Amino acid sequence: MPPTFATIAIESHPKARHGSSKTPALLTAEKRKENKEKREEKKDGIDQALAAWWESSVALANDLSNRYKQKPKYFLEMMFQGGARMVNSQTKINPYNAFRAEKAAECRDNGESKDAPTLHHDYFEEYKTLTDAEKDAYVERFRDTKKCEVKLRRDTPRGKIQDVANIVRNIKLLMVGLGTRVGVEGFFCIVRNSTDFHIQPQWFFTSRELEQYMPIATRRKWSTVEVGTKVEAFCVAGCDVVNLLHTSKQKADFLKAGIREGLTEKLIAITGNPNAQMAYVWYEEDVVQKHGVELVGWTFPQLLNPSELSTSLSPLQELHDAIKNDTCKFVRLTAQQLRARKQKWEEDVAAGRIEVKHRATRKDKGAKRTLPTDNEDEDERSDEEDDAPAPTTSSNPASKRRRTTASIAQQPVVEEPDSDAEPPAPVAKPVARKARGTAKAASAKKPAPKSAAKKTLRDDAVTRAAAAKLKADSLARRAAKEAAAATASAPQAPAESRRPRPTPRGNFTSKELITSEDERNNDPDADEDDDEDEDNTLPPPRRPRAPRRFSSADEMDTEAAAAAATAPGRAAASGSGEAAAPGSATAAPASVETEAPVSPEPAAPAPAA
Repeated sequence: MPPTFATIAIESHPKARHGSSKTPALLTAEKRKENKEKREEKKDGIDQALAAWWESSVALANDLSNRYKQKPKYFLEMMFQGGARMVNSQTKINPYNAFRAEKAAECRDNGESKDAPTLHHDYFEEYKTLTDAEKDAYVERFRDTKKCEVKLRRDTPRGKIQDVANIVRNIKLLMVGLGTRVGVEGFFCIVRNSTDFHIQPQWFFTSRELEQYMPIATRRKWSTVEVGTKVEAFCVAGCDVVNLLHTSKQKADFLKAGIREGLTEKLIAITGNPNAQMAYVWYEEDVVQKHGVELVGWTFPQLLNPSELSTSLSPLQELHDAIKNDTCKFVRLTAQQLRARKQKWEEDVAAGRIEVKHRATRKDKGAKRTLPTDNEDEDERSDEEDDAPAPTTSSNPASKRRRTTASIAQQPVVEEPDSDAEPPAPVAKPVARKARGTAKAASAKKPAPKSAAKKTLRDDAVTRAAAAKLKADSLARRAAKEAAAATASAPQAPAESRRPRPTPRGNFTSKELITSEDERNNDPDADEDDDEDEDNTLPPPRRPRAPRRFSSADEMDTEAAAAAATAPGRAAASGSGEAAAPGSATAAPASVETEAPVSPEPAAPAPAA
């Protein structure tokens, strides 16, 4: 009966596979045969290349064997194993080697000296007649002889240098072989730490590119020789960073940092908690009762934070050495010791001898805290403007400051003009008025700095265009005012020789225009208004009056003549550009069909519209 297999429950509907490749079309027999021939041809080419490489490797091993008197296998192992055999010790002893070693010792005792081929020729037949027990006996005697031998090494400077050179050579072979087999990169540096012998720092990089990358990795100038010399000097000095520091404070800070780090590492090691932290103020609660450990070997009379310890180097060095030598360490308390420790702590708390862990009290507890007002913000802004440098046209951005409601309200808003849009209608700008005096806060009564009146102006294309437009409007109003004054001071023609101007197109008549100009010229505050207009962006608009209707042309001429008789100079000034010349009284306006003689009688009021 065939074995049954449990199937995994699947969904009833087919599962959509997004991004899956389509099933390729079936190949024909000719195409499959062609692909097979290509694969076989490729495989044959690889085999031939490997065979040629193997033959060249064997030939090279034979050449090296003849040149250096070593077996070809030795060089092949060096090629393919990369020196890995040097780290593998031979644990099993060959019985024939033990037998031959004993026979060589007997020949030396008899005063004979035989090499390995001679020993093999003389004693190999005897070795074939040995039983397994006799072979094991030879092996045990050979092992005992090796244990009893004492290799004496001459500890001289030259012997140390040779030993270092051999180890460095083996490490290089091992790293190169490991990189060839596995694919690793690395480097090492070997320096001496004593003055008994002299040897240069031994550097080795698995690739030249790795050494060239070191200046980029360290982001500074890298010199392999210089780094090796400094490392050697540091090691000869005893590998003590304190010896490299200059001032007493630097040495004290270094020792305190080492004390703090050492205690934290020991606490983490004994508790197994990587987040454990050493507490000095609440040591009893956060260390003893929480973790169940106790610090022993503290050299100072009182447990304090290392930052609060004395800067004397001798006590700090003593505590640092105690932590380094495990004289000062943490020990685990038993359950009975922990209960006794906790009971004593509770008694001390009840008696008031120690203080329970609590949060620190705020310094301004009980004092009313107020938020900064707008006046204080203005004072701070004035101080910042006083200290700030003059504005320049450089591309460096200005420093930012806190924005308040007052500063946002006072900040002018300038909109960029739109070339496609129609010009905006003139809007009356309210006249600036002085604010009434109010009570000021105590913080606002202090005198303002000298530079408080100097406001920082914006310097951009929009602001410059607005300023130029204001200046041009002011100059235009001033020129119009001067022209009106010059026209008023000139001699005027007789009233009867002047004709009223024709009625302009629109809802305004000649009399209304003349009357409005007369009212403005007779207004004593007109000059003041002009001065105020120079300060404002646009003049305040006047409300247009309702148009006056006349029943006939005679009535219109009568009103115009009466207005001209009352203010001949003003009428001439307002219509100087279009007034008729003397002698042209017969010319009639374009909007009037008939003309009546001028009558000094007042005109009747116009009917209601």
